[in-house]
Amino acid sequence: ASGTAPAGAAPADADADAYTAARAFPPPMPPAAASLHEGAPPPQQFRYAHEVQNEKLRAMKHTELIDVEAYAGRLYTGPCYEKYNAALRKHSGVEFMIKKFEELCKGNAYPTTIHAINSCVLKLSKLTVACKVWRGFTGASLPSSFFEANEEGVRGGIEYGFSSTTVDRAQALHYAEGKASTVLELEMGMGD
Repeated sequence: ASGTAPAGAAPADADADAYTAARAFPPPMPPAAASLHEGAPPPQQFRYAHEVQNEKLRAMKHTELIDVEAYAGRLYTGPCYEKYNAALRKHSGVEFMIKKFEELCKGNAYPTTIHAINSCVLKLSKLTVACKVWRGFTGASLPSSFFEANEEGVRGGIEYGFSSTTVDRAQALHYAEGKASTVLELEMGMGD
């Protein structure tokens, strides 16, 4: 019939506002239901949480997360983080890290996913408030160069992978339970 919009298309009359409202995004949902920290959320909760972050970014006049960045960020928060960090840490030249990459990744360096994770982290960092954070880990010791300055007066180290931290000291202590326990207390900085 003439004047009928194709299936899925917005009507060209006064019902356009009702059509838009019916397809409103994000769907109404209490923020507590959108928590990404209670296991893998249903897709609707994930989309809602993604849009909440984009609303904050828009309000601050920053670039929004695109879907692939949000998905890559979510993948990193699950068991895949180990593969992505192995792919990055192999560049340290440390034999153990190279072997771990070969075992976990079978040659796949995940360049596209790692790029999307990095982009996600950079964009979401615009919403971050600089504060004290902690990182706890076991089974490794820090090299002497971490504590003793070299001839240029530099000490510390480089993390080749993404480094997860928490504002909850108790959570870091939990991750540091075991042999060769280490808890780092870090002051965040803000950078581009």
